Amino acid sequence: MVATLIRLSLSATLAWTLVISAAVHARETRDLEWLELLPDEDREAMERLPETMAELNRDMLESGTDELNEEVEMPDVLSSTRVREALDGEYVRIPGFLVPLAMNERGEPNRFFLVPYFGACIHSPPPPPNQMLHVTFSGGVPDHGNAIPYSVTGELQVERTENDLGIATYAIDADDISEF
Repeated sequence: MVATLIRLSLSATLAWTLVISAAVHARETRDLEWLELLPDEDREAMERLPETMAELNRDMLESGTDELNEEVEMPDVLSSTRVREALDGEYVRIPGFLVPLAMNERGEPNRFFLVPYFGACIHSPPPPPNQMLHVTFSGGVPDHGNAIPYSVTGELQVERTENDLGIATYAIDADDISEF
């Protein structure tokens, strides 16, 4: 009887030690919105942009420009690489759409850009670099099509990644990816 009580006591102590250890090592996850990636000056500049491409096109036509060419200056904020250094190392969860860059042996994306809206990087120009994340995920994401939003969780890093599809100024080595 005493031996059984001692074993139960030791088992309970071990269980509590594991629970406390897990709680100490658990990281608080911050839900991040895309605009939070922008420094204040970029956020303010974004808010001053026309609401739609139709408005931007109308503004260009009214100024006598009927197509994009090297003489047309896109607003600087649309190619900004400025970042919020204070976000470096934060554990975050952010929703977005996948733009595959590499696949695993099962044909699942395991390296991709995460972008704030559907169709980004397929159309030109891509989102600003400070509105793109380079994500690596060892497990690979089951391919449900590029129109499905996903939620990516991991430690955010200020890190520049260049690819033919665009430039990202943030990166995440994802711990978890799920449909949003």
